[in-house]
Amino acid sequence: MLSVFKKLQSTPAFLNLKYRKTSFKFINNGEHDRSARCVPPSKTKKESVSLARQLQAKIKAMGPITVAEYMKEVLTNPVSGYYMHRDVIGETGDFITSPELGQLFGEMVAVWCFNEWQKMGSPIPLQLVEMGPGRGSLAEDVLRVFERFGAGNEVSLHLVERTEAGWREVLIDIDPAAGSEKFRYVLSRTSTPASKTLIKADEKRDHVEVCAESGVILEHLATRLEEDGGFALFADYGHDGSKTDTFRGFRNHELHDALVDPGSADLTADVDFSYIRACTEDKLLTFGPVTQRHFLKQMGIDMRLQILLQNCGEKQKENLLLGYHMMVDEDKMGERFKLFSLFPSVLKDHLERFPVSGFADS
Repeated sequence: MLSVFKKLQSTPAFLNLKYRKTSFKFINNGEHDRSARCVPPSKTKKESVSLARQLQAKIKAMGPITVAEYMKEVLTNPVSGYYMHRDVIGETGDFITSPELGQLFGEMVAVWCFNEWQKMGSPIPLQLVEMGPGRGSLAEDVLRVFERFGAGNEVSLHLVERTEAGWREVLIDIDPAAGSEKFRYVLSRTSTPASKTLIKADEKRDHVEVCAESGVILEHLATRLEEDGGFALFADYGHDGSKTDTFRGFRNHELHDALVDPGSADLTADVDFSYIRACTEDKLLTFGPVTQRHFLKQMGIDMRLQILLQNCGEKQKENLLLGYHMMVDEDKMGERFKLFSLFPSVLKDHLERFPVSGFADS
């Protein structure tokens, strides 16, 4: 799933494909009831200790494990995994996403999808595929907009859950100096198959995060888009191949040591968009990354906000403005989150005449 490498002189990190359970519902007026959700009980200290002991037993039996193994076990262990027993998104969870802040983000994504689909001649059937859909808030907002444009019957929705001496892979071991429930990062003593195959020959950074599993998915996606047509849009916090150590934990919306109380916090890392480009550039055209602020402003979020503000009560206005500023302000999600898109290479001439919306220079 995930691999972390560094030259023999730096610190650890890696890239994450999230595993999440999906549940959402529609209500009669077409709006999403985001408050009507069941919140499972928080993970107890006992459960975290139990998972830590399982990991320790595995390490004692087999030696240090990869960051990929650690992350997969912490997030998806059927008994004590973080995603198995928690409502992880929103105010009661450990992190929040743009679609959960209100309808504006989903509407702008829907307008982008509808616009690019029309520019291709509105081919049908239109398959809307979302990977890692969380509660389904984004998909619900997108479908509502397609309904308003009279194209709801053309869309089929698919929700997909997947998550100097040379290079050495970062592993996780028991920390003998910090008590029975603590882990530590260590370096592999020799090169591993992953460090030999996943690091580019011209890599300049001394610490690299790679998700080999996402590479397989991206290659499959590239083949589908090349053969069947379509386009893809990525939205996540990330960088264009410049960052190194981004692996971290979140609990109650605050940073949390990823190696403490495994199973009690979400684990994540920034997306390396240059890796997406490298995996798909032989088949696809890439656009971005651009900041979320840039994308939403170009897609008309300010105009849509003013229309909504004219037709709602004071409490709704307060919530709309709170969500808007969280999504676009430079000191919040506006600069940290990025948008990135993929199109079949056969559309190169077409997209030079009709540039991809949301990705043009300011």
